[in-house]
Amino acid sequence: MKSAQVKKARSTIAYRDEIRNEEKLNDYYSQVEVGEVHFSNVKSAFAFKMKERRKGLGTIRKEAKWSNMNNVLIANAFYMPNRNTIVLPIGLLQEIFFSSGRPNYINYGSLGSILGHEFTHAFDNAGSLYDEDGNYRMWWTEQSWKSYKEKTQCFVDQYNEYYEPKVDSLLNGTITLGKILQIMEDFWQHLACF
Repeated sequence: MKSAQVKKARSTIAYRDEIRNEEKLNDYYSQVEVGEVHFSNVKSAFAFKMKERRKGLGTIRKEAKWSNMNNVLIANAFYMPNRNTIVLPIGLLQEIFFSSGRPNYINYGSLGSILGHEFTHAFDNAGSLYDEDGNYRMWWTEQSWKSYKEKTQCFVDQYNEYYEPKVDSLLNGTITLGKILQIMEDFWQHLACF
């Protein structure tokens, strides 16, 4: 069941250990040509990255390769349902989210809120389709799934009624369901803490 999802969840915080291994980094990037022209360097790095991605096509990989975690400077956390893993890149561990000059309880609250926010993806309309091992399969009981679909449909119906004048259109509750569920869970968790 999904309680196993919580127990088996993994995390990558700041960066993978391999990023601090200079020999491994030099070996991995040895095929990237670096010269005097920045644009050429960017093209070379991009071509290398695409070549690496093509190597993985057609394969199922449960463990994230350290080399795929190359966006460590991004200031955004994310959840990977196919790996049941939360990632908090080092770019997130800076002011406004975290500071060594703040009391620990504020840092814990900030990072805890981010972790909770991301982990709700394990139970949203996409993450709910993966089991605790990251396998895409129906693990819900028939009754639980029916109840889940009925409750989430209420959100879809409600958000389908909201009009956005800037784009002269109604919102699409189906497309935004994952975010809606996440925001509602954030709201209830913050209210419980208050």
